[in-house]
Amino acid sequence: MAEDAASGRAQPLGAAAPLGSEDGNVQVKLVPALLEDADAEDIVVLVADMLARLIAHNDLIPLHPSSLTRFHSRATPAISISSYLRRIARYTSLDKACALILLVYIDRVCARMDGFTICGLTVHRFVCAAVVCASKALCDAFSTNGHYARVGGISLVELNMLEKEFLTIIDWRLTCSGALLQHYYTSLVRSHAGFRLQGDAKGDLSTTAPTTMDVDS
Repeated sequence: MAEDAASGRAQPLGAAAPLGSEDGNVQVKLVPALLEDADAEDIVVLVADMLARLIAHNDLIPLHPSSLTRFHSRATPAISISSYLRRIARYTSLDKACALILLVYIDRVCARMDGFTICGLTVHRFVCAAVVCASKALCDAFSTNGHYARVGGISLVELNMLEKEFLTIIDWRLTCSGALLQHYYTSLVRSHAGFRLQGDAKGDLSTTAPTTMDVDS
């Protein structure tokens, strides 16, 4: 999965290029070193930007009929993934752990489902189903599927189907260690030119997000 678009292979999270470069024109926001102290809105921005980077790469890969899944839309939705994730976060009170674990889910699904890519055709439906599953697994309180469907812009029947498909593909592995989530958070911040960890003076932008090799931690 580490090959580039010219090879027709998907780019994993760990191979995503750092977002931008740090220079005098970039306004850098300092964020807490620990995930538990981080602001939920910052997590949403970090996750959305990572998804956008994956889409930019994977949309260059030709789509083959054999690669189609239930998560594929017939056409790319008009709403950007950044706006879509912000909408979900706003209207469902998305917990920051649920937002961040979306990236863990992507690595796990890609490890189990050869040929699946997060691209413009799959990301919205995947994220909607993943948010539903994450919220139910990690939170004491969560919305109904009907509410998630309305916010996500799909029918309840469709969301129920996507939720079932998602659980099957990921083999019901909906949780991970706090250490792994912290690792994803640290890596996301260090790969983003607009953020820097407090106490991380140089903000090492060469550090990338974990790959599928890390998801069993």
